Amino acid sequence: MTTTLDQIRSDLKTLRLYYANQEQCDDLFRFIPHKVTELVQTYSEMIKTAPLDLYLLYCELYVNGSTQEAAAEQFDFSTEYVRRRNKVLLEYFQSKLEEKRRTAV
Repeated sequence: MTTTLDQIRSDLKTLRLYYANQEQCDDLFRFIPHKVTELVQTYSEMIKTAPLDLYLLYCELYVNGSTQEAAAEQFDFSTEYVRRRNKVLLEYFQSKLEEKRRTAV
């Protein structure tokens, strides 16, 4: 079963929420573990082999929590370019998840 782009978007929203509250979450997770830590690990493993521009975009949008407009300003790109690269990022994650699924079978 292929991971859909909507599923990846949902994962990334969860990761953004985690990173925005990382200190508080990590304190809580010492007492009650949460599966978001597995999600963090999964996406961290995938992003570390991504092209550098996608890596930087991921960090700005999902780790730092910037909007696409703020990321465009940060990188001195148009907002439309950031939107297109974010779509490429989603497709990158989709292909990596599919690859991981195939090798697990």
